[in-house]
Amino acid sequence: MHADSPNWRDHFGEPASPNEQAALETLRKLLPDTETIAWPNVTFMDNQGNANEVDVILLCPQGLFVVELKGWGGHFEGDQFFWQVGYPGGRREERKNPFTGTRMKAQRLASQLADAKRQAKLRNLRIPFVGAIVVMHGQGSTFAFKGNAAEHIYRLDGYQVTGLPRFSDILKGIAGDSDPIDAQTRAATAQLFDRLGLRARPKVRMVGQYKITDSTPLSTGPGWEDYAVVHPALGDIRRLRLFPIPPKASKAQTAAIHRAAKREYRLTSGLHQPGIVSALDYIETDAAAAVVFPEDVPGEQTLDRHLAENASTLDLADRLKLVQDLAEILQYAHKNGVFHRAVTPSVVRVGNHGLMLRDWQAGAADTDDDSPDATALAGLTNVAGAADQDSWVYLAPEAHTAAHPDGRAMDVYGLGAMAYLIFTGQPPAADLPDLQAKLAQGGLDPSAVADMPDDLAAMIEMATAPSVSDRTAMVDDVIDELADVQRKLADEQQASDAIDPLDAAVCDLIDGRWIVEAILGKGSTGRALRVSGNDDKPFVFKVAVSEDKADALIAEADTLATLDHPLVVKAIGQPMEIHGRTCVAMEYAGEPLSRTLREDGRLTLERLETFGADLLEIGHYLSDRGVNHRDIKPDNLGIRPDPGDRRPRLVIFDFSLSRRPVDDISSGTRPYLDPFLGPAFRRRAYDSAAERFAIAVSLFEMAAGRQPTWGDGQTAPQHAELTISADMFEGPRTELMADFFGKALAKDVKQRFDDIDTMARAWQQLFIETLTATVDTEVTVEERDRAAERATRTTALIDAGLSARAVSAARRLGGETVNDVMGMDPVRINQIQGAGLRTRQELQRRRRQWLELLTEQTWVQDTPEVGRAIEQLRSALVPKSNGKNVHAVTLATAFSQDSRWSAIRDLASAAGLSPAEATTAFVLLRRHWARNVGLDQVRGEIDAVVASGNGISTVTEIAQVLLARHGSQLEDTQDRINATIPVIRAALAARDDADDVLNRLPGSPVILVGRASDSLPDPDSVMQSVRTAAPLLDEAVATDPCLIPAAEVDSLLGAVARSSGLPPARFVRLAAACSKHAQVSTRGEVYAEGLPAQVTVPRVLNGLGKTVLSERTLHERVQRRYPAAAALPTRPAIDALVTAAMPGMVWDGTNYAKPVSASLLSSSTMYTSLAELQVSDHVALHARLQDSLATRSGLVIGVDPRFVQRAADWLQREFGVIELSLGSQLIAAAKEFAAAKHVPWRTLLISDAQQTGVSRSRLNQFMAAAVDTFWEPALSTPDPLLLTDAAVLARYGLAERLAPLTDLGVAKPAARWILVPHRSASAYPTLDGTPVPLAADGWLDLPPGVFTPAMPKGA
Repeated sequence: MHADSPNWRDHFGEPASPNEQAALETLRKLLPDTETIAWPNVTFMDNQGNANEVDVILLCPQGLFVVELKGWGGHFEGDQFFWQVGYPGGRREERKNPFTGTRMKAQRLASQLADAKRQAKLRNLRIPFVGAIVVMHGQGSTFAFKGNAAEHIYRLDGYQVTGLPRFSDILKGIAGDSDPIDAQTRAATAQLFDRLGLRARPKVRMVGQYKITDSTPLSTGPGWEDYAVVHPALGDIRRLRLFPIPPKASKAQTAAIHRAAKREYRLTSGLHQPGIVSALDYIETDAAAAVVFPEDVPGEQTLDRHLAENASTLDLADRLKLVQDLAEILQYAHKNGVFHRAVTPSVVRVGNHGLMLRDWQAGAADTDDDSPDATALAGLTNVAGAADQDSWVYLAPEAHTAAHPDGRAMDVYGLGAMAYLIFTGQPPAADLPDLQAKLAQGGLDPSAVADMPDDLAAMIEMATAPSVSDRTAMVDDVIDELADVQRKLADEQQASDAIDPLDAAVCDLIDGRWIVEAILGKGSTGRALRVSGNDDKPFVFKVAVSEDKADALIAEADTLATLDHPLVVKAIGQPMEIHGRTCVAMEYAGEPLSRTLREDGRLTLERLETFGADLLEIGHYLSDRGVNHRDIKPDNLGIRPDPGDRRPRLVIFDFSLSRRPVDDISSGTRPYLDPFLGPAFRRRAYDSAAERFAIAVSLFEMAAGRQPTWGDGQTAPQHAELTISADMFEGPRTELMADFFGKALAKDVKQRFDDIDTMARAWQQLFIETLTATVDTEVTVEERDRAAERATRTTALIDAGLSARAVSAARRLGGETVNDVMGMDPVRINQIQGAGLRTRQELQRRRRQWLELLTEQTWVQDTPEVGRAIEQLRSALVPKSNGKNVHAVTLATAFSQDSRWSAIRDLASAAGLSPAEATTAFVLLRRHWARNVGLDQVRGEIDAVVASGNGISTVTEIAQVLLARHGSQLEDTQDRINATIPVIRAALAARDDADDVLNRLPGSPVILVGRASDSLPDPDSVMQSVRTAAPLLDEAVATDPCLIPAAEVDSLLGAVARSSGLPPARFVRLAAACSKHAQVSTRGEVYAEGLPAQVTVPRVLNGLGKTVLSERTLHERVQRRYPAAAALPTRPAIDALVTAAMPGMVWDGTNYAKPVSASLLSSSTMYTSLAELQVSDHVALHARLQDSLATRSGLVIGVDPRFVQRAADWLQREFGVIELSLGSQLIAAAKEFAAAKHVPWRTLLISDAQQTGVSRSRLNQFMAAAVDTFWEPALSTPDPLLLTDAAVLARYGLAERLAPLTDLGVAKPAARWILVPHRSASAYPTLDGTPVPLAADGWLDLPPGVFTPAMPKGA
């Protein structure tokens, strides 16, 4: 094509660089002068206001393309998503595959062309498919892609680029991207471009003061795009999140976009935790709003990609740490009143810096105001709309249904869903219908797709319970459960003194002295661990999160050194450095007050009086000492027993801000930070009044169970008055309490209490002659459950099994009887002010229980705000008769009973209506349905299901999701689905949108629903591909063994699946739904409906690392993996299948278990082969251990150091041996012996720290004497013993004490087993470097598969 050709429409803009100019010139010369039109260097605006910059739009006989030119150099490898680039000298970096962004622009262009077509009323025009191609022109670059990574990537002819097809191949029609267009269509399409308003691409694009460095977004999301930008003054790179304002947006739309950007900025700008990406700046213009963040850390990956690429190297400890790190981030955010609400793999990033959580645009701030819009930070009502469609399966169910979901509960679910991904390597479900099917059975069960410890699977299942009232209450609880799992999985390898304290997990040993008992959290300054030493007394170990935070930690220790009060934590010793980390030890203050308030709500009056007095006493002491804490809040107040009378007291901790400069008036936590500081209030420095303000807010939270608000909650406190009334509190003096807080929180400092003593006296007056709050009497859970089961509708709540707190909470909604609670809106229950999580969950649980017991209807929903039950929606399809709509009522009645999607003419004919009458009636019905609010909501739910299914879903899938959200009175599953189909049909008919596509083949009961979109412009053709694939699956599963492994499904469907553009798993699921007999398992296998046990049992049990298996577990595993398989036969018919799948498994009367008969192998044979064999044969292992019990022999048992505790538990459980911890025995004996000899324990500890010398020699003698006090009595028991922690003997030169226990010639009262760590690389087991005394028969190694479930593949 000549430069002056009218088809080279280069009047829009200039290339971004000389290199691009040269590439464009080369590309132009490759184009023919006729039949081809090119628009270089253009920008078009999409409907969301995004400016899409394009190098070339190419319209030619071979197709319509968006062309991206890239002049990158280097050696390229990678996949469809990311490329690894190598440069001379060895430097490497990772880049996103540019095709992803180019395809997005192509999809947006297709949408704009469709709009232009509608405006031009060109109904008969078929808009060509808009393809996307990337053309590389970096001189000397090489490409070595594998698989389909090179699809849509070309090299520019004439450039030294190797490993890619030529761009000219497209023009010749020999490239895979070709989609021929006839001359008439090309001409009409070219005219549409005139309507698009193409603009010149700017050389420099600015957003506020920031310059965009690359027009290709780093990432995109609903309503935003991220770009790399340069700071104008500093010159450093940052990430800018752009919220464009669509063309012709209304004022309301513009305001909503500004609010969204402001919300993300405000939510994160106040969070200072290493794992949270906080906002740096906010920009607002007429065309867009923007939030600026730090530059993305090089090399960081999304969580799912990190797991996929490192599957083979991530062990159980690595995966546990990922969950722990994410939990600590969410814990910190929750303590600061911020909820993410959309935790998905795309927002969790992993890199060398650790794990980070970003993208808080769906987040919300904690608010107790009754109004959903009480604050600008209350968050979106459509949480799912703020998340990428591919991420919907990770969101809590209420994200798709509830208008105002609880952020804390959503984050607990998100954490559980991430844990599911981390431990299985798979998403929780393929799409929303699949997710709904899984949640119908309870929480997500990871053990259905991967083997793992039962406790870990149970933790994830509880965290992902579909009902909020059944779900784990708080992230703190998940952390506690995670700690329990870690304790059970603890091992000697973890207890290494080489642990970095910043990365320490539960049961890790820090510096060889302190065992980590719990992770308390991570803040802006340090990470807090609860640890214990030799005396088992817990204390806190605070570790600076980075070197630049070390000074702040040391300053905190210096402050604590000046304080001495029983209600103030004390520092222990001096700051120390461990593995390069600055650490400070301090007393443990107990469980934080905030956790009590979150769980139980407001305090009882008795507790409020005492805790309030404690807090004011703390304030008085700190004031006298001239110390401002600067961050007083329930999170920094612990509850621990008084050393004297054991009465619970408040103790303050975390003085990390106490030495901030007084002119820093922004440090602290809202809403405890006095908002009336600053020049406007003539308070330019932090003062004692601000300290008292924080105390007052904390007292308010204790009394009301919520934080105070000002005005309507939308206005900043500086511009509003405190919202307060007596009904916020409980007790006989609520008016006085309201007056107290009105004064303590006054805007004008002069109207507040003059000092802390005056404030304390006023507090004390509130409780004079005050009756204590009602407290629960000693009633057991079982007694409460029985009372709830006996209750009738008229039973008073106090007698119906509710706790006193739950009764008090119900009364705030006017509830006095069981009937009142049954009629309560669950959403209002979740919003009860002052009620804790556990109290609200108790009310929700009892409400559902009584609805099930005391009503005939069995359907109950936690979120009725999503609309009425299916039966009510279906009955609403029929309009009320008014004498003029008889035909419409007749047709609607027939329509509402039709579950076969019959043609309207057939329904009308059966109802006795003529075609003309039916046409008029149906028009009236569509209008009636369009006005139905319930159907309008159903339409939105249908769109969500279809979008989740990548643009296509079956009607049955849609029906199942609607049933889960709305409920039904019907019991039979098929009846419920049939009742839902008319509702779906009416919702779609009322919209009558051309983008809705239905597909049903004659005689097929399966109806496909599709919706055209940018990513799926032609759903009908994809549906045809699905229909084509269905019989292929039927044919495949018709032959024995009636099952296709997941790895072979893709090759079976071949090009049919790939041409659809759908993800392979989704295509297979749809094809199976359209088939007659094919089903899809949870592991992606395709199998025949009714698959027999002869196939399911071996596949479920294959590789299962269990030595004990219950019949119920077997049935559950088969049912979860193959839901449509034939039911398993019961025992004993199933026994042979189990034994064949797991040789050696026999029924022992209770479970299937490995036999332990000593007769299977002779002891003499076993003695000579143990060391070499390593006992890979589990049957032989059982026999050897049983033989030792029978012959009362000694045995050294080696085990991988990671699994010592699990091995000990298994040996005790399986063989009845009694554990004797030599470490615990020796410490106890040494302490007792030291006391008897009047030797200070500290003296022994000092000697123990020395490896040689006189002191060490004397210590060894001392320990030998201590051992003598328990050795003979302990070892003379007639019970078989399992000796653990034997390394402690070697530490003091006493390993030879074990020799008689393993000597075959020494008689023993019973078997004596010594469990020792043995790494596979070691020639023989050792104790603290000292060889274990062995008998002639060597030792026995336990393979981990005997006693621990296998991790998922790659773990």
